[in-house]
Amino acid sequence: DDDEYRGAAPADEEEKGDKLSAPKQPGSSGSSSQGPRSVVVSKMHWWTSDADLENFLEEKGVRGVTKIQFQEEKSNGKSKGIATVEFNSPIAAAEAVALGDVELQGAKILISLN
Repeated sequence: DDDEYRGAAPADEEEKGDKLSAPKQPGSSGSSSQGPRSVVVSKMHWWTSDADLENFLEEKGVRGVTKIQFQEEKSNGKSKGIATVEFNSPIAAAEAVALGDVELQGAKILISLN
């Protein structure tokens, strides 16, 4: 029984090692290229624009926005006050979430990882 367990353990460890070692390619630090690069910003006013949101994030020190996409009502095209914001790094996404309770145009917005 002990031999069977010893035989199985390296395979399990090897399998885990493959998953963990994949990001550690030469020239890659792992943490800077891994993790979510986007956040969901909700509870905004319907009139908030992508420029308003990007400027707000930059004023708070969060840079690297690559794309902003608002969710819209199908019936009239009006914003639902929810947007997905993509960043050039997971660090920037984490910085956005770290803002915590903040207000944008008088609305307390919620920022969470996507």
